[in-house]
Amino acid sequence: YNGLLIALDTFLEWKGKAILPKKGARKSVDDYRKALAIMDKKTLNHFNVAFDVIHLGGYYDGITKYDYIKVGMDSAQEIIDKINPANAA
Repeated sequence: YNGLLIALDTFLEWKGKAILPKKGARKSVDDYRKALAIMDKKTLNHFNVAFDVIHLGGYYDGITKYDYIKVGMDSAQEIIDKINPANAA
């Protein structure tokens, strides 16, 4: 999940939409959602799936079913692929 956030930060920075939290604050899931809702709804959908499956389901709820986790990992990979220099646009 942390790798996903790093990729998403890079993607948003490349698009000129870097998230700058208030001093002393951390970025929140809502910060990412707001930034993506404005610029890229498809990536927002991938983020929501990855967040719900990997972070909430896999980490907090302890769901270990392969097919479930794979859906989240596939969505995370879609975002990670956006910062691959060969795919960047």
